[in-house]
Amino acid sequence: MALTDPPVPLSSAPWSTKCEAYWLVTWLPTEALPEGLYDPLEASDPAFTSPERAGKFKGGLGMIQVVRYSETPVGAYDELLIIPGTYVLPGKHKSGKRITRIYVSQPNTCYNGRRLWNIPKHLARFNFTSPPTSSNGTPPRTLHVAVNPPSTHPNTGTPFFSATLTPMTLLPSLPFSTALFPSWGPLDATLLQPPLPCPTSSPPLQLNDDLSALALLTGTSTWKSLAPQLRQSQARGMWVEMHAPGRDGSRESEEVKKWWPSAVSPFRIGLWLQDAVLDLPVADEWDE
Repeated sequence: MALTDPPVPLSSAPWSTKCEAYWLVTWLPTEALPEGLYDPLEASDPAFTSPERAGKFKGGLGMIQVVRYSETPVGAYDELLIIPGTYVLPGKHKSGKRITRIYVSQPNTCYNGRRLWNIPKHLARFNFTSPPTSSNGTPPRTLHVAVNPPSTHPNTGTPFFSATLTPMTLLPSLPFSTALFPSWGPLDATLLQPPLPCPTSSPPLQLNDDLSALALLTGTSTWKSLAPQLRQSQARGMWVEMHAPGRDGSRESEEVKKWWPSAVSPFRIGLWLQDAVLDLPVADEWDE
């Protein structure tokens, strides 16, 4: 592979995907920027984190999402992300949500998600106790989700994210669409993503003879904005139980904080979205 070749096949936007998603709702105060909200790569770049360049964090309604994609232009994969709340762009009367930390299970979406939408994707390993529910199937009684660091990283035995989700199957499922959300206020689904940095020095995690995790972390030079649209006919409530990281005291808890903002606690009730279609449009771009 030539040095100038991309590490994975390139994909273009828009994407139309099929998935099952679990939304865990959060609320953070304006002052709160919990530890672990950014990956160290993005945290090292003021263009991604400083209020003067990346915008001021205003807190409010946020979300943790676990998504299991069955069909996408780059193949099936799993995803964990956090949208902590609303950001106000510097020098502009414009605000929106932002994905600040996100993990995916395969390299193609990691690289393409970064270059197409400024989504700061990194690799991780996902474990589920049940497969995604079929179109007309009944969800499992409970679903346990665990997300671990990549297998090539030391100390991978402790999940940095662990939750048990219990769908409310006694109540009927209902249609759901983000197209009904207003384009303003706390329910505005527009993402405002600042430019991503490139890694300059770090030992690459070797995935195979031609591909390293470091090569997937492509940087970008412009701001990007998009409004994902999700629609489906089977939405239901779910109970959310988060599990404390680690079992061996503070050492494992501190290790987990390197990978995830474990202090962010979602509400006990979330949303189970079965057999959904998620559309990711071409991003709007502008210079910093």
